[in-house]
Amino acid sequence: MNKPNTIANSDFNGTIAVLNTVYQTVPMMKNSILEYLPNANVINFVDDSILPMIKEDPNTMEYSYEKFLMFAKIAEKQNASIIINACSTVGGFKDYAKGKLSIPVVRIDEEVAKVIAKSSKRIAVLATIPTTVIPSTEIIRSKLGKDAVVDTFLLDNAAAFNAKGDKMSHDKTIAHKINTIGDEYDSIFLAQASMADGIIYASPKYTDNVYTSIPYAIDELVKLTLTLK
Repeated sequence: MNKPNTIANSDFNGTIAVLNTVYQTVPMMKNSILEYLPNANVINFVDDSILPMIKEDPNTMEYSYEKFLMFAKIAEKQNASIIINACSTVGGFKDYAKGKLSIPVVRIDEEVAKVIAKSSKRIAVLATIPTTVIPSTEIIRSKLGKDAVVDTFLLDNAAAFNAKGDKMSHDKTIAHKINTIGDEYDSIFLAQASMADGIIYASPKYTDNVYTSIPYAIDELVKLTLTLK
């Protein structure tokens, strides 16, 4: 899997707040943050009603931003230095929050989109839930030239396995898709943080072309901590 060369910052001992819409990302984000910021205090906020609400009515997106803003305001009161939005579906929260918060917001998929755009002309975006498809595709397209190709694949069968608690089948379904389309694309982007373990079962032939958002978001986070007074 393609990853940045992140250097740990053990001097940072502030608070990082993570905004989540599924419980699966809580340990993933905390472990990833502490790997490179070992003395940080990580606090998580979770609202698992957001994704079902957006799926039922996409017009509720702004209301979801309002809910995230409420959590972010609480994080400010808890002296958080930086906020990470761990949900790509509500990735637009970063723009929504401009001028409303006194601390920076890291969008989970923004940095990886920049990296993919620099090196790729044919890109596949894999998602397991429909609410992620549009924002994840749009963030990639926004960084690309006009001649680039972006194709999106919804692996709803993987989501069905995940809903049953069958993580192995979920991960293998993602890996199968990577192996099937690997020769056709320069880069394959796993749009949700929860999809990252799919790489375990993918062919080594394609793993260098597979990207996930967490490593690049953590890299951005660590760089931000170095700029704080």
